Amino acid sequence: RLPGVAELAAMGGAYAREARRMVTVSYVLLAGVNDSPAEARALAALVAPHGLHVNLIPVNEVEELGYRPPSRAAVSEFVSVLLDAKVPTHVRATRGAESNAACGQLRRRPRSAT
Repeated sequence: RLPGVAELAAMGGAYAREARRMVTVSYVLLAGVNDSPAEARALAALVAPHGLHVNLIPVNEVEELGYRPPSRAAVSEFVSVLLDAKVPTHVRATRGAESNAACGQLRRRPRSAT
């Protein structure tokens, strides 16, 4: 049996206390999917009791998948909810998206017929 998300959060908190190390949860933000204040409150309720840190990663757009990065305002509001809940939070800077070289964008492209 694999542990569920709540059990993993508890395990991360136990490890952080025992090892006296910071444990970080990475959370990919998808516009209109999981970037709402309600989702932020749910994430805070999951990680705050265990002293976990959150690394927010706005998704890099991949045309074929249809996911879009959240707006700056949505990210800011998400961060505010987490910080209000005393959850240490960091937003990962995106680099390379303009040249399709950002995380999640590197993939094999079909060769064009010549």
